[in-house]
Parts: sequence; structure tokens; C-alpha cells
Amino acid sequence: LKDDLEFIRNSDMTIAIIDLKSLSILQAIRTIAYIRQNEPDLLNKIKFVFNGIDNENGKTVELVQSKLGIEPFGVIDRDNEAVEKITEMGELFTDKSLLIDSQIYKIAEKVIKELF
Repeated sequence: LKDDLEFIRNSDMTIAIIDLKSLSILQAIRTIAYIRQNEPDLLNKIKFVFNGIDNENGKTVELVQSKLGIEPFGVIDRDNEAVEKITEMGELFTDKSLLIDSQIYKIAEKVIKELF
């Protein structure tokens, strides 16, 4: 976590993808609580994207938001290969094909507006 915090400290913005299929809400709650307590200024640099929102199975945006105590920067309502690529590469857009997905594209637009 120390390396991650140092990376965030040195960045203009960090996109944190909370994948509800692979990362439990409890892990995210602990991580966010740790940052909130020990590095509260860094929370302003982190933009949280919820991946795997599933309204039919109770994983609503409102529920996840209330459990984590954060507002999402973006929401992806289905499992998505593009998000897996983002997570693996550690970068948002290195492949133009990722822009095809409208939800990913909307997140990219928000990133560009925030940074420029």
C-alpha cells in the first residue's frame, strides 16, 4: 500500500477501479478508511469507478456508495473486458478499441475535463 500511496501522491489523478466481482466491499472499505485516516488529502486525487454494478442482484450504486462512503466518478454496470485490460495495464487508454464501450468513453471524457 505504501508504494500505491506514493504513486497517488505523485500523480495528478488516479483512477481506482473497484471491481465488485473480484474485490470485496470489505477490502475496499478498509483501504478507503486507511487512506481517509492516514492520508486524507490523497482522497481528492482518487477517482473511484465501480465495476460490476448489478441491480438485479442487489449491487446497486447507492448500496456500494453508502458502504464505501464515496461518490463514484464512473459506473460500469456489467463485467467488461475493457476494464480487465485497464486493470492489467494500469493505464486507462492505450488501446483505441477500449473507447468503443460507451461507459468507458464517458469516464475518459470526465478524466480529460478534470485534467485539462
